[in-house]
Amino acid sequence: SVGSLGLLKPGKYGIILGLTLYATGAFLFYPAAVYEEFSFFLISLWIITCGLAFLETTSNPLILSMGDPETATRRLNLAQAFNPIGSLTGMIMAQVFVIGALRSDDYSTEAYNALSSEEMAVIRENDLGIISYPYIGLGVLVLVIMVIIIFTKMPNTSNETKIPLSDSFKKLFANKNYLQGVVAQAFYVGAQIMCWTYIFQYVDNINETSGLDLTATHYNIAAMISFLIGRWIGTGLMKTINPSKMLLIFGLCGVICSAGTILLP
Repeated sequence: SVGSLGLLKPGKYGIILGLTLYATGAFLFYPAAVYEEFSFFLISLWIITCGLAFLETTSNPLILSMGDPETATRRLNLAQAFNPIGSLTGMIMAQVFVIGALRSDDYSTEAYNALSSEEMAVIRENDLGIISYPYIGLGVLVLVIMVIIIFTKMPNTSNETKIPLSDSFKKLFANKNYLQGVVAQAFYVGAQIMCWTYIFQYVDNINETSGLDLTATHYNIAAMISFLIGRWIGTGLMKTINPSKMLLIFGLCGVICSAGTILLP
């Protein structure tokens, strides 16, 4: 087996499991499109999300342990700085290639509802197929990355110890920074997902009330570019500024921006 060759380290198992789940969820978009079942799409997205959770929770500790402890936070932030590149690429591809190829987008709501059931079925089948193709390609790419990782030797981490699962939970729940971090992360992820999701309804509302023709994805792309630039700038600033203070500063700036969004017309 590959494991007997010494190529699989403990941290590798989680990464490979995450990539396997991600690829599985991506490939399931094809049967979801064929059977035209919304529940299948939800299951596919849930499996992809589980894969991402395994990847992040396994990769982050591995990155922290691969180098000088004093620069661990900066090293992790540098690795995370590549995340927006993938999100940005996906948004641009969806806007340029996917949305432009959707036939349902060529009709107004009234014109689409006036079509016969046979015509609607043809358009729906075409559009679901177009949506599923990028996920199939993404699944293939993830499998290629997984094979590369399997046959890449990971460096040994120092002071590697194994403790029972129950002891792990006891240590975590006794760590106040960890508990507070989980709460903070829950609020942050909730805010992030709501911003990225409701920007579409927000722009639609602006278009309806003002007669403008704005594109929500363009705002998301601009936000992701800002996110990307901020990651890289933040990584550089960590050389001279304490990461905790920097997090506090950015958090306060986020509160101010949120207050402006709520209070300003």
